[in-house]
Amino acid sequence: AQIAVAPVVVGTFGELSVAGPVANLLALPAVPVATMAGIAAAVTGVLYEPLGQLVAGAAEPFVAWILWLGTCFGQAKWAAVRLPAWVGWTVGVPVVAAAVASAAHRGDPRTNLDP
Repeated sequence: AQIAVAPVVVGTFGELSVAGPVANLLALPAVPVATMAGIAAAVTGVLYEPLGQLVAGAAEPFVAWILWLGTCFGQAKWAAVRLPAWVGWTVGVPVVAAAVASAAHRGDPRTNLDP
């Protein structure tokens, strides 16, 4: 997803995150656990608040890890590189055009190569 939106981000903000992909890879193992524990805490909290708080406590180390990564990588001097906005749009327009063309051809029986 980050690769897909990178041209739009560069075109809009004039920056490309270098730290984001690295931080996301490091956070990846904690995200499903934090998400599932958060959902479980919300559901159990509606039924019985003290139990919901207990379940939320199980999510806390995983959420803390994700927040710590965001803080550390976001504050790094090398976290983002400045690029002229035209770079994003120069790359983005052909990528979007190729995606639209590809999507249009998926439904075209003349381009189906399956036997």
